[in-house]
Amino acid sequence: MTAHDWSRVLEWCAGMGYATLFAWAFAWLGMRDAIYRLHRRWFAIERPAYETLMFVLIGAFKLALMVFFLFPLIALHVSGVLDAAP
Repeated sequence: MTAHDWSRVLEWCAGMGYATLFAWAFAWLGMRDAIYRLHRRWFAIERPAYETLMFVLIGAFKLALMVFFLFPLIALHVSGVLDAAP
């Protein structure tokens, strides 16, 4: 794969990942009680622990997107490798 191919893959992965992140965050903010009741059926978790867990998971997902997709994409653009590719 060329650097340009890697750039396209990273762009698609970052875009789909951030779309998932926004959908998850907006669903959690908009339907917080319904999602909590759904999870409460399967897991014995109290409300404060659930809120903390969701906040941490959304943050960890955002951090993983940055580390695995966004930062490598920025590095490709900053390094100038994409300019040299045909």
